Amino acid sequence: MIEDIRKNIKINDFSNYDSRSDFIEASILILLYKNQDGILSTILQKRSQNVHHPGEIGFPGGRYEDTDQDLAYTAMRETEEEIGVSKETIEIIGNLHPTTTRMGYLMHTYVGYSNENNIQFTMLEDEVERLIEIPVSHLFDPINQALITWQGQSRLLSQLGFRVEDELIFGATARVINEFINLVGMK
Repeated sequence: MIEDIRKNIKINDFSNYDSRSDFIEASILILLYKNQDGILSTILQKRSQNVHHPGEIGFPGGRYEDTDQDLAYTAMRETEEEIGVSKETIEIIGNLHPTTTRMGYLMHTYVGYSNENNIQFTMLEDEVERLIEIPVSHLFDPINQALITWQGQSRLLSQLGFRVEDELIFGATARVINEFINLVGMK
C-alpha cells in the first residue's frame, strides 16, 4: 500500500497558493508507518485542555517558526515535539494543497513515512490528551465515513467526516483526510 501512496502523492510547489499575510502559516504531518501488527497506519492526536483548540482531533503540527528550514521541517519538528517521533526517521513523500482554518491559519499538509520498527510514541502531555492510531484502510472504508452537519458562525455547514473510535473528525482535519484518500485513490 505504501508504494501505491508514493505513486499518487508527490512533492508539489504551492508557493503561489493564497499566502496572504493575514494567515498564520502552520504545517501538519500525516505520518504513515507500520504498526506492531505490520498494518500501514497513521496517528491522530486529541488536543489537551491546556492548548488552543482543546479537545480537537488532528494530525501533529503547529506554527512555522523563523528558525525552521521550511514548512516540511515545521511539520517534522512539531511531530517530534508532540508525539516523540524523531525528525531523522521521517521521509517526506509528498504534500497536499494548503487549507485555511477558521482560526486564521494557512495549514500546509505533508505526508511522511517512517520505516522504523515498533515506533514508540511519547506524548507531550501538556499539549496532547491522547493518541489515536488508525489503520490507513480504515479511512477508505465507507462505514467509517459520515456526513457531518454543524452550526457555523453564520450558517449550517456540512462535509464528509470520519468516525474513529469514539470520536468524530470534521473540519480542517476531515478536509485533509478527504484530499489524501482522493489522491491515493484506493476507495
